[in-house]
Amino acid sequence: EIIKKILVNSPEIKRFSLLFFDMQAYRLKEGWQENIQTVRNQVFKNIDDLLLEGATDINTVFETLANTSWINQDKQKIDIFMFSDGHHTWGDINLAKTINDFKNKLRFQPRFYCYDFGCGVTGRRLFDILATFDGNTFCCYELTDTSKIATAHRKAMFHIEKINSQGLEDLI
Repeated sequence: EIIKKILVNSPEIKRFSLLFFDMQAYRLKEGWQENIQTVRNQVFKNIDDLLLEGATDINTVFETLANTSWINQDKQKIDIFMFSDGHHTWGDINLAKTINDFKNKLRFQPRFYCYDFGCGVTGRRLFDILATFDGNTFCCYELTDTSKIATAHRKAMFHIEKINSQGLEDLI
């Protein structure tokens, strides 16, 4: 539902490609697709029929992104929306090495928007590492209004630079 709302409510997204992953990575269609209603309707129909396994191999996501020639092009800026709980549950992984290998193969400039569906128990380390590419992580544990989360990527992030307090020794 969130994928649908992101595409419908984000006219700045002119084209998209969906990569689904569990123990492997899958595309419904190779190449970019136009973000227009007729294309979206066909994609949404295919998504409804998609069945992914419970296991997740995070390596396969980054290997696929880095090894897809029409994505990994010089200086191309690409927003990547990742829907995951952040847990790697299939095969061995050294997350730092996986991301480092990905960075070494990069010719495009990714910005990751992570939608954390981990129900409070997440692979937060993955999301923290992906934050170094820019973008943001949105917690979707108690999601009731998908409209707000579907447009959150369009809002500017804020960073707390300083907190002052007088007379307070500990601040939690």
